[in-house]
Amino acid sequence: MIRLQKYRGLIYVVFFCLAVWFLGIHTEAQIPRVHALSAVLMDGDTGRVLYGKEQDQVRAMASTTKIMTAILILENCDLDEEVTISKEAAGNPKVKLYLRAGETYTVNQLLHSMLLESHNDSAYAVAEHLGEKLRQSGRDWEGLSAMQCFLRYMNGKAMEIGCKNTNFLTPNGLDILPGQEEQTVAVPHQTTAVDLATMMRYCLYLSPKKDVFQSIACTRQYSFCQNNRQFTLSNKNALLSMYEGVLAGKTGFTTKAGYCYVCGVNSNGKSFIISLLGSGWPNHKNYKWEDVRKLLRYGDENYELHSLSSWVGTKEEETRLPVFDGEGDFVSVHTKGMEAAKETFLLHKDEKVKRVVDLPKKVTAPITEGQKVGEIRYMVGDTLLCTESLVAGDSIKKKSWLWYLGRVLRGFLCRNEKNTFPVAAFMVYYHR
Repeated sequence: MIRLQKYRGLIYVVFFCLAVWFLGIHTEAQIPRVHALSAVLMDGDTGRVLYGKEQDQVRAMASTTKIMTAILILENCDLDEEVTISKEAAGNPKVKLYLRAGETYTVNQLLHSMLLESHNDSAYAVAEHLGEKLRQSGRDWEGLSAMQCFLRYMNGKAMEIGCKNTNFLTPNGLDILPGQEEQTVAVPHQTTAVDLATMMRYCLYLSPKKDVFQSIACTRQYSFCQNNRQFTLSNKNALLSMYEGVLAGKTGFTTKAGYCYVCGVNSNGKSFIISLLGSGWPNHKNYKWEDVRKLLRYGDENYELHSLSSWVGTKEEETRLPVFDGEGDFVSVHTKGMEAAKETFLLHKDEKVKRVVDLPKKVTAPITEGQKVGEIRYMVGDTLLCTESLVAGDSIKKKSWLWYLGRVLRGFLCRNEKNTFPVAAFMVYYHR
């Protein structure tokens, strides 16, 4: 006993260190500590951010830009369209396929080149090709070069799909176009981690060309012969060999951006989008893979897959609303069914789905059967999962002079106990 008291201080220190170590592991499992300056883990089904680190901070994005260029090409060009290489495209810096001015390639060949090996000249060439098609399509593009047309279209598309803090200056991720001076640029080539994840989610889940995009992005090796030259391309997305269920991924690096990465992964039935900006610089090339591993583990351990059908429609909403200026005093209201929703979503073990009923205190006639009079919103935090319509169960006509006349006539024909006539309703209508 005396000996234990002698080492009591040391025992306390050991127990304290063990407690800190245990809590550190537990905390890492709950909130991952990643190398990236900005990072996002997103639910691919709903677009909800499950984890974010400086997710709205604008940063350079390097070659992750190419996923947006690729999806725009797929949506507006056929794979067998021929692309003539310009002097500007051939003059792009490495990494490149070493295209030569005047050569022709198919859109399919150049898309494999830019997505598998991140070739800058191939991305520039297909962007110029689409830009020329846009310029010839209408007056909105007059006075602009083919590349200016493409970049305007690219920035517009980014805003359309929900990117709020993204600006594209190049189609390949370089900070400026060849021959351009950075000092003349008002807004740099930039995005945020949440915007980059939004782009990948669009490419994989929302675009009409999502299947073609995924097929190209997951190709391990691609060979072709063109212009008497033989090419063999290997996919630089190492995550394809690390995990099953990788849908697509794109790496990127510039001195300004550091190592960047964006990917989509199906893990145990759960759809995850991961985006990383500034995940290390040279000598730390593998930081991004460590970050991906931590974020995927965090998502798998803390989020469960739920079906909307288990939440929506489980409670039938039946009520009655007062009707103003209608031939009936009340109208019945019932639920119709959910609108514009994904079937599944991810829910943290500590979260619940909130059911918000939006219904006015009264409605104004006329009302037609099936008319929408309100809705029910199903929310997780600030994210809308889906809406369920509340509709009228019957039709209510608006009061007319014939209705008032009928009330007056019924009053004359059917006197009440006090021998009075209900002419007040008719007089109110007459003097309106």
